[in-house]
Amino acid sequence: LLLCFLTGCSIKEDRVDCPSQLIVDCSGFQKVSDSVAVLCWNKDSLVFSIHLGEDGGNWVVTQSVPREKLTVSVVGGIEHSLIKDDFIYAPTRSQFDSLYCNSAEIECSSEENVLNVAPQRQFSRVLITSLNNCPYTFLVRSNTSGIYLRDFSSCELAGAFAYEFTPVYQGTWQVNIPRHSF
Repeated sequence: LLLCFLTGCSIKEDRVDCPSQLIVDCSGFQKVSDSVAVLCWNKDSLVFSIHLGEDGGNWVVTQSVPREKLTVSVVGGIEHSLIKDDFIYAPTRSQFDSLYCNSAEIECSSEENVLNVAPQRQFSRVLITSLNNCPYTFLVRSNTSGIYLRDFSSCELAGAFAYEFTPVYQGTWQVNIPRHSF
């Protein structure tokens, strides 16, 4: 006699305490980024963090999550930026990455919850042009060094944003800064 015991929730049980499936479709980010970071929080802590799209991989994530209200953030274009807790910021002496992001709250109360996200630009590009061939170097500073990942508002982390930049080509200087810097 072979007995099998499966853990989980059956359809005969009250499913309130059973996990829900969260499906996040990030395929819209393929136009602006080679990969994305998907981060999910409940009101107290990080539920999961995963990278998608690397090496031409899948752009849809399916995760078991608790049945509660969650905040999901998707970030594409990360090159040098650092994520700390629920903030993303430019490291010292680096310009801000060309980030495209989206964040949404979703009530995960059903068996399957689907979230489709589209990229939204989260950086500003400063462009300075000169008619003469000046050998200048510029320094841009801001109290805003990053953005809050749950709603993409600006944040002031230790060490304000500062980046010294040289011409990208003759007579033109360009730098990316956090969107809410000025």
